[in-house]
Amino acid sequence: MNLRREFVELVHRLGSVDKTPDNLQYLNSESFGMYRIYLCELAGKSMDRGLLPFLVDNCLIPETLLEFGDAAVEPVLSVLNSSGNDTRKMSAISVLAEMLRPKKEHYVAAGETRTKIKKALIDALTESDQYIRQNAVRALGVSGDEDVIPVLEKVAKGDPHQFEDPEPLSGAKIIRFPVRAEAEKALKNLKKKNQE
Repeated sequence: MNLRREFVELVHRLGSVDKTPDNLQYLNSESFGMYRIYLCELAGKSMDRGLLPFLVDNCLIPETLLEFGDAAVEPVLSVLNSSGNDTRKMSAISVLAEMLRPKKEHYVAAGETRTKIKKALIDALTESDQYIRQNAVRALGVSGDEDVIPVLEKVAKGDPHQFEDPEPLSGAKIIRFPVRAEAEKALKNLKKKNQE
């Protein structure tokens, strides 16, 4: 446990995993896996705001950033609004979704912050990458907020992405709209939740 804490402190001092001594680089390798996530969670639980830039750059996962609350929103939004890495944008959307998701424990965005997050997710619906749009739809759906229903209805009727999928038995081609389907699923869950 002390080695883990020392590593977190070293990364904090250096500002990046990439700047760690060569004999520690394996910690940033593919085989690092769950240990890296554990270290990210450990660093996040420290609540050291000085670690926030490092965590957004290297540990863009809800378990790490939720505890920082409103302080984490702007840095995560800047990742979503940046040009470039679609994988990082999808990770940012996952964090934002958890910030919107109603729950009894942990941070839930409220007020202006919540509105700002939903606006950023709505803006992400114009991205060219279908997976970003699909994840943004899912994030809006988990918010439980009725004000996103018109947006989700619009997506369910008009998202352009489609692909042909052969029907297993007949071989007939079926045209599928995955982002529209995600919006329909989100709408169904949202309407059901709001009726309860």
